[in-house]
Amino acid sequence: MKNRHILEVARAMMNEKYMPKLYWAEGAWATLYLMNRCTPSDVHEVNPHEKIYYGRKPNLSSLKVFGSITFMHIPSKKRQK
Repeated sequence: MKNRHILEVARAMMNEKYMPKLYWAEGAWATLYLMNRCTPSDVHEVNPHEKIYYGRKPNLSSLKVFGSITFMHIPSKKRQK
């Protein structure tokens, strides 16, 4: 049942951003990453990341919008015309 939920959330995120099916694995990984860091409704104030691994709330400052356009920085020494 959980596998189906993961795939449905991943599919919904990918459909929302019009991403090709080629990236379905990245969508599933992003879904799992978020699910492990979110607090489930039946357990108050504790998420899997906190309970199992570290004993503290996860740092969510590095989260980005799924499917957003990113650009790679190329150092000036490696740039060519």
